[in-house]
Amino acid sequence: MSKRSLVIVHVLSSCLGGAANHVFDLIKNTTVPCQYYLFVPDDGGTFLQRIKELSLVAVIVLPIDQKPTLRVFQDMIRHLREISPDIVHCHGYRAGLYGRICAKISSFRIKTILTVHGFHYFYYSNPFKRLLLLLSEQVLQFITDFVIAVSPTDLKHLIQTHNAKYERSRCILCGLNIEQVSSIKINRSKMRQILNIPVETKYIIGSVGRLHYQKGLMYFLAAIPKILKQYPLTTFVIVGDGPERDQLESLTQTLGITDKVVFCGRLPHVLDVLACLDIFVFPSLWEGMPVGLLEAMLLSVPIVTTDVDGNRDIMDITQNKGLIVPPKDSAAIAKAIMSLLSKEHEINEKDTFNSIRMIREKFSIPRLVDETFDVYKQVSIV
Repeated sequence: MSKRSLVIVHVLSSCLGGAANHVFDLIKNTTVPCQYYLFVPDDGGTFLQRIKELSLVAVIVLPIDQKPTLRVFQDMIRHLREISPDIVHCHGYRAGLYGRICAKISSFRIKTILTVHGFHYFYYSNPFKRLLLLLSEQVLQFITDFVIAVSPTDLKHLIQTHNAKYERSRCILCGLNIEQVSSIKINRSKMRQILNIPVETKYIIGSVGRLHYQKGLMYFLAAIPKILKQYPLTTFVIVGDGPERDQLESLTQTLGITDKVVFCGRLPHVLDVLACLDIFVFPSLWEGMPVGLLEAMLLSVPIVTTDVDGNRDIMDITQNKGLIVPPKDSAAIAKAIMSLLSKEHEINEKDTFNSIRMIREKFSIPRLVDETFDVYKQVSIV
């Protein structure tokens, strides 16, 4: 390992989502002297403001979220030659495409690390695009010094289908600000006022996340009419924003449930809303390692989620007793929610305590930082 402080470049293709929070946690909580740079697009959200406030990282804005262009490759290579980093740590496929190629062109001395936050391209509708991305990733493994997966299932995919070498790959679970989440004080009456929940509402059921096809929210909405037949005094809240918002709001009109569903948009107090839910529904079609599920578990909110990679990993690791349903199955979602409301499926305090204990043990930010720096040390001495 170099005697000077490590110079690390993180490459992100989006300021939104779990990968950006992952990088923020790594940089903010590092205990090892490092010089950080961040290559990132300015595509919305508060991430850039938050990361700049740390005063720990030099931010270089590049349009990495767009289709690859020669100009972006040239600009990134130029910046890397000026910086001369020890490690280029890429997060996600597009960032990995730019980062690894540019790093090795700049200097073969630079070590490249890819963290995979889920295999989103597995679910692209175009089979030729899926094949092209898979083949390109297999080729890029030859210039990848180490691969990190955020879930056990992703690690298995990397080794079985992406040519990742067992000795140069590792699963490092994401980190969660456990104390921040655990300190949330539930104030149901205040949140009901903020969200304009009708006073006669008996149950509040909701979901939190980006309003994107991936999140499967259309199947959650389609389950609502059946639930309302048995539990009419229920209000449903959707927290978040994204490209599917208009379609989802239109769907509530088609289903005749507009007055029963509150679209909250992005909120600064998401955890306060989450803490006030009677049931948290997470109907994703695919995932990496969704932090929202962990936050709901820490707040002791009963869960209904789908049986997909990432979700299943979290339910297994935490031994949570929430309900898992098939993806794209509105009837199953409705049945699971009603079984929780009717107490047919009841989660006792012991099960909840055990799940929280597992989260504290497996998903702390200090563990995330320590295990990531173990990888940095490993690649730096090779």
